[in-house]
Amino acid sequence: MMDIIMLNGGHIKKDDRGFLGPETEGGNNDKTIDLIKKYLDDYEAEVVIVDQDNGIPFEKIGSMYPNATLFYSHHTNAFRGVGKGTEVFYGYGRTLAQNIATRTAAILESVTRGDDKGAKDNAKEGFLSVIKQAQKAGVKYQLLGEIGFHDNPKEARLMVERRQEIADAIADEIVKYLKLKKREKQVEKPKLDAAQQWAVDNGIAADRNWEGPI
Repeated sequence: MMDIIMLNGGHIKKDDRGFLGPETEGGNNDKTIDLIKKYLDDYEAEVVIVDQDNGIPFEKIGSMYPNATLFYSHHTNAFRGVGKGTEVFYGYGRTLAQNIATRTAAILESVTRGDDKGAKDNAKEGFLSVIKQAQKAGVKYQLLGEIGFHDNPKEARLMVERRQEIADAIADEIVKYLKLKKREKQVEKPKLDAAQQWAVDNGIAADRNWEGPI
């Protein structure tokens, strides 16, 4: 059975939530999720978007995907402009949560100060409703990443400038954790011109990669 991965960009796009710079938190979350999906689409998994702006309504995930493998919700944090680092809350999937926290903290240049806050057990520290909803829907692994502090000038800048790196790191950790295999690329045969097709149809030439007209 193919793995089903559900991705969620936290908050609607217009939600600013104190994000420094030209972005909103909701907009940055959605753009990051789109990049994660693009990376994962090269692997043998069904990847779906679940959010308030588009995609599959969150309340329907249990009925539409009762055996989903992973739910990941992407957020950024805030704390009076002085917070820094990353933390990933989990319902189940502690190792994946820790790996994502560590990789993304390095990209935000936080780990040198010990600000990789790491994996957090949602049942003990987060009590986040989206993780509880994913658990209720029967999703095997449930994570919510708070990837940097968007009211910290340095991290707000880096999470935009290095958005691709952040998305690739998260997706790469998902691929390794779930042991996903890369999709085989379909090689399309060159389109034959009329003379080439006639030769093939009449058995004069084999159907092969043509280098030019016959």
